Amino acid sequence: MEVFDLYTRDRKLTGNTLIRGEEIPEGFYHLVISVWIKNKKGKYLLSKRTPNKKNYPNMWECTNGNIQAGETSLEGAVREVREETGIELQESDLKLVKTEILEELHYIYDIYEVEYNGRARLAKALTPEEVTEVKWLTKAQIENLHLKHLFRDDLLYFFSMIQPGGNYTYMVECKDGSYYTGWTNDLTKRLEAHNSGNGAKYTKNRRPVKLVHYEEFDTKIEAMQREYAIKQLSRKEKEALIG
Repeated sequence: MEVFDLYTRDRKLTGNTLIRGEEIPEGFYHLVISVWIKNKKGKYLLSKRTPNKKNYPNMWECTNGNIQAGETSLEGAVREVREETGIELQESDLKLVKTEILEELHYIYDIYEVEYNGRARLAKALTPEEVTEVKWLTKAQIENLHLKHLFRDDLLYFFSMIQPGGNYTYMVECKDGSYYTGWTNDLTKRLEAHNSGNGAKYTKNRRPVKLVHYEEFDTKIEAMQREYAIKQLSRKEKEALIG
């Protein structure tokens, strides 16, 4: 049985507790955390939830969890990382990125980031019923998970807050089978724009479009140069690029 402390909106302990599954009373809040684990190569460690999870089954996520009664936010964050990935961290390793108040859920939500360059030790994780797999992934790979609906939609702040930027050259296949090539710094928004009719004159009457290829670059200039190069390719060469 999991028991949580209840807080006021300004993060003061109330002395009241709550059993997991019970509704949080009006005017009270519960601490939750996310931890984004990043290595020196710029990759993030994500875990895949088991298919029997009630919320977000088979979805990829960073380390998330509820802070238990008697724990501080940092203590709970270190525990959750250990339980889900087998990685041992110190509280001093963690950097608080942001705190948000999620009014509808009555959550005080702490978001942490930490650099870690070792290996995940899933065999040492304490919650095999929650996690089936862990992987180091680039921002582009995480973006791809999102486009395939395999990344938790409540963690989409990752792209603007944890790992901003990114310059992409992309190709979409239109409804008529033709290809359109462009560049963007936000693949998700750009695809939404194309499919709403606001992306480009060419794709406006050829909807819906689907993403078939993309490449990530450090600078806008590189992405635009690659866009130009791809546009010079024949259809056969573009199909070879897509694979």
